[in-house]
Amino acid sequence: SWQMAHSTYHIGSLYSTCSEFLPEGFRELGYICCPASDTHVLVTASHDKIHIAFRGTTSLRNARTDLNMRLVPLAWAVDQEAAPGSSISALGTRWAERARTALAQFDASQVAGRARVHAGFLSAWSTVQHQVVATIAGFFEANPEHPPVFVLSGHSLGGALACVAGAYIGSAVPRAAVQVSTWGCPRPGNHVFRKFSEIYVASSWCFFQRGDPITKTPPQSPFSRDHRYIHHGVEVLVDRHGQLILDPSIIEHVLLHRCKRGTVSVDHKAVVYMFSIVGFLARLERERGESTGFTPVLWKNCSEKLSAFTSTLPSSAPESETGKLVDQFLRRTQAGSRPALISVSSALQMV
Repeated sequence: SWQMAHSTYHIGSLYSTCSEFLPEGFRELGYICCPASDTHVLVTASHDKIHIAFRGTTSLRNARTDLNMRLVPLAWAVDQEAAPGSSISALGTRWAERARTALAQFDASQVAGRARVHAGFLSAWSTVQHQVVATIAGFFEANPEHPPVFVLSGHSLGGALACVAGAYIGSAVPRAAVQVSTWGCPRPGNHVFRKFSEIYVASSWCFFQRGDPITKTPPQSPFSRDHRYIHHGVEVLVDRHGQLILDPSIIEHVLLHRCKRGTVSVDHKAVVYMFSIVGFLARLERERGESTGFTPVLWKNCSEKLSAFTSTLPSSAPESETGKLVDQFLRRTQAGSRPALISVSSALQMV
């Protein structure tokens, strides 16, 4: 999921299509772009999962989305209104009705306020909701035996959109198993929205680079819990030394993240998140590789970006040791030593 999230930045810039870097076993179902909101979504399929990745902030229109920080009641767009003049399959229509019914029933059961989300994130999702639903509905109509397992991911703004989309897809698709993984994600909504998401999202992970200032936004209201932003999922702290803390305690979170002053130009960059994750996996491989027998596999585009990043690290930099481990790993994979694919979640279970 972290490579899928990172790859959304490369389509249209480094590569014309994702087919130029997708590994064997993946196929593109669609690359969706809404010019009005500049929201970009990559949808792919593997033999057992549907992968949906959202691009983060790269434009002024994205920045306007980020800054529209009002907490508004969660409400799903009506598909025909979200995409005027277009049609959606009968399957997609049933999914949309299920999502609206699930939300209405949830709202009716709440006595401590409504599910509220960031207005900009909800608006951006509504501009691509129809196309995403149409894409995955069309795939399942052609492949009814494919398991309804969805992995949603994104970096920065893309992570917040993955949170909103995960709640929608989980409530819309029957028997859906949804995982959401975010990287440097801002807070997407209030505690009631998190409660709604927990019903329909089976697994949620939020990765924070220590000190990343974007993960500390939007600011939290000290007065009203109903209007207070919070994060979703299991927190994972990473750093540029290849160190990782899974589900940190309150003290660890405060000392290692909240009180650490990071910068957007360094600690929030997508390539820095990728460097930290690969650094962690490279250290894990060095410590346990012989006994576990795995080597993580990097996609072509991610390998190229990592090589360019590590080449800029001065030897005196604190993270230079991790950079050497990452370089060694890249040389092995580029030489064809790729015995198995391992996900970050699989590696976390070995820690």
